[in-house]
Amino acid sequence: MAEAERQKQVLSTIANSLHNNLEKIVQKQLKSFVPTLTKTMSQILETQLMPQLQEFLKIQTSQQIQAMADTTAAIVERHLTARNIPQAVAESIARAVRDPVSAAFRNTFAESVVPSFEAACQNMTRQVAAALDRGVKGKC
Repeated sequence: MAEAERQKQVLSTIANSLHNNLEKIVQKQLKSFVPTLTKTMSQILETQLMPQLQEFLKIQTSQQIQAMADTTAAIVERHLTARNIPQAVAESIARAVRDPVSAAFRNTFAESVVPSFEAACQNMTRQVAAALDRGVKGKC
């Protein structure tokens, strides 16, 4: 009977020791893993997501600019023809307006909207990385 009690104590001591050591090992591994994970995620976001997002924005803005230019040209053409101006004059004005308006829209988007959006995305990436880092450290 005393032997059984002694074996229980030994097993309990071993189990507690394993539990404590295992917990310390896991915490130590997590502490070294979190910065690596955060850095890797940031790199992935910047190297893979940002170029795709930039390309998507270029395509979308180009399509929207062209649509606006077409709409503007159609409106100008409609107003000019509604006032009984000869069709040839209206078409030539619409064609003449289309390229400068498209160029102005493209320049505006390229010089202000796209850089601002890129800066916002980079800021968002940094915030996501910081939040991930804080969240994982909070679990340790």
